Amino acid sequence: MSFLPVGRRRQMQSQIFKTADDELSIPDLESGYMSGENISMDFSNENNNQDSEGVDIGDLKSSIFSELERIGLPSRIAREKQDSIFGQTIKSDGMLNGFFLIPTFTAEGKVSLNAATGIAKDVSSRFGLDWQIEEINNNYRVKFETKKHEVSPESSFDQLGKKASTNNDVLSELLEERKNLLYKKLRDIK
Repeated sequence: MSFLPVGRRRQMQSQIFKTADDELSIPDLESGYMSGENISMDFSNENNNQDSEGVDIGDLKSSIFSELERIGLPSRIAREKQDSIFGQTIKSDGMLNGFFLIPTFTAEGKVSLNAATGIAKDVSSRFGLDWQIEEINNNYRVKFETKKHEVSPESSFDQLGKKASTNNDVLSELLEERKNLLYKKLRDIK
């Protein structure tokens, strides 16, 4: 393919600054970006959702990603693969369940099952989650869900329920007596 001149000739210009004396924002040489160290990223959503059990979903996600960066997962990879590393669902009753992945190999070396279990225990204890860990395709997959809170049998709600049931019994007896009384009056009218 060859280019043939057609029409007027125009000189191409590249995008340049007008003068070399313009003030440019030069990054600080002492900053983390210039030193090459891992910078922790905030992966939380702008609106921090909170389910009915009290687990702050944004804090959970950012806490998990900060743990992954602590063991050596680069923040660039965490940003790019955020959806495949962390997933969550909230059920209609407010129960939160989901998963996150812990790689078995990072830039700092191999992650053992004990280290992955330690991360899962730490996250679950901070947010009150039940967890289960399994190894799939050179990753540890940690499944989590909110703990189910059982109400003690001596709670005030149970006592209210008993009172309501005795009230229902009394009301049903009164209605039964009233029905019998009306039945007798109608029979006497004939």
